[in-house]
Amino acid sequence: FLLIVFDECHHVPSEAYRNIAQMSVAPYRLGLTAFPERADELHELLPDLIGGIVYQKTPEELVGKYLAPYEVVGIRIPLTKEEKERYKQYYEIFKSYIEKRGITFRNLEDFQRIVMRSGSDEEAFKALRALEQARKIAFSSKRKLEKLREILERHKGEKIIIFTRHNELVYEISRRFLIPAITHKTDKKERSEILKKFREGRYKAIVSSQVLDEGIDVPDASVGIIISGTGSSRELVQRLGRILRPAPGKEKATLYEFISVGTSEVRVAKRRKSGLKRVVNSSRFFCFL
Repeated sequence: FLLIVFDECHHVPSEAYRNIAQMSVAPYRLGLTAFPERADELHELLPDLIGGIVYQKTPEELVGKYLAPYEVVGIRIPLTKEEKERYKQYYEIFKSYIEKRGITFRNLEDFQRIVMRSGSDEEAFKALRALEQARKIAFSSKRKLEKLREILERHKGEKIIIFTRHNELVYEISRRFLIPAITHKTDKKERSEILKKFREGRYKAIVSSQVLDEGIDVPDASVGIIISGTGSSRELVQRLGRILRPAPGKEKATLYEFISVGTSEVRVAKRRKSGLKRVVNSSRFFCFL
């Protein structure tokens, strides 16, 4: 064939997909993505694998006909006294380790170096375990779930997608609020059935981890709630994208972002928000050719 089309082409530079572009003999190539940048900077390979940027649009240019008007609402939520004490205890273990080893913790590569050390350095392993425990406290705080109940009540009758980082919290929200859950463990048939009922309006809300960040189309979903996430700007853009499809009667899409005050979530949220601002303030809906 003469033409190859790469949807979500930011995946193409990864080791898993790069060979497809390298081995293809198709002289014409089209790549589509809302956010080409990657944390590992492999997006720099896109011009060689597919070609240069030939067409791009800002979200503002697409609002109205192709995208619904939207707002992103950050909600700062304090930990309980007990959660705050436990968070500090765990985070201090991690902080003490990186200070003792003179490690500068600035980006994903620095974190990956600590992960590599953990295989042979027991202190590194303990530090990472402590960091994970601290993050879990921030991600799934009691007051976040109280706020979730409030937001669900506020948007009663609207279609809502709830995003979290970990499956454990997905299942807890599913049990507590009787909301269908989709994770990587959900088989294909059950997932299709849940999404079908969501589109039909038989389910008004669904909760998921990262498996719904791409590849679903529910035009009348108007509310997104991020309970927890990574520092990835792409993840934020993709989650926003789940609720931006225009639909009859849909006046506005709202994405809520829950942030635990006094935790690393504040820094993480700031990092992913800066990426969203770049998308909004510049042409970031790309077409590579």
